[in-house]
Amino acid sequence: MVIAGIVVQLHPQDEAAALAAVQTLPGVRYEGTPTPGHAVIVLEADDDRTAEASLKALSEVPGVLGVYPAYIHSEV
Repeated sequence: MVIAGIVVQLHPQDEAAALAAVQTLPGVRYEGTPTPGHAVIVLEADDDRTAEASLKALSEVPGVLGVYPAYIHSEV
């Protein structure tokens, strides 16, 4: 099991659409928007490869400018 806390930087003009798309990704939970243009996401995945694929999918969402993991925990 992998759990990650992630800050996602969003383009201001696309913020609402990007957040809606991000929340449809499996294992992704939106926690809030501390400041405009930034969102806090919690990612849960069964293994490292799935977590990596989810991070890549997050980065490819239109309107996402950057994906910055702040915390990653993996149980072996």
